Amino acid sequence: MDELLISGMQELRTTLNAALENQRKSAKRHESVIAFSRAMFDHAYGYRNVYFALLNTGAWPIVRQQLQEVLAELIRRECKAEITKLKTANSDVPVDLFVHYLTSAFFAVLIWWMDRRSRLTPSQIDEVFRSLVLPTVHAVLG
Repeated sequence: MDELLISGMQELRTTLNAALENQRKSAKRHESVIAFSRAMFDHAYGYRNVYFALLNTGAWPIVRQQLQEVLAELIRRECKAEITKLKTANSDVPVDLFVHYLTSAFFAVLIWWMDRRSRLTPSQIDEVFRSLVLPTVHAVLG
């Protein structure tokens, strides 16, 4: 199980990094910090039967922690890049708190979507997620 989890997380990390690279070129101002979101919703949708099977098992907290670490790493890297572009952080929000907030908000939406077996498509739930967090992203990053 551990080896499968590690392998799966590496594959996911590669997929999300590729999505970030593609989105970075077309992302609107500061949106690169959440450029992973559509790819992650697509991934979750593609593996929804696995997610449903895991949600009520002892393995879910471990999988969730691993997923959160992957996303937090991506968000942290993109936040640092955005802040470097700005040369200053005009916000009083600590970067670690901002990363935690975005990661937690993403998981709140993902779990809501999965738990309810929502009929929203990955594209639709991504739009919902973005509508919830982009005002904060723009407020924090300027």
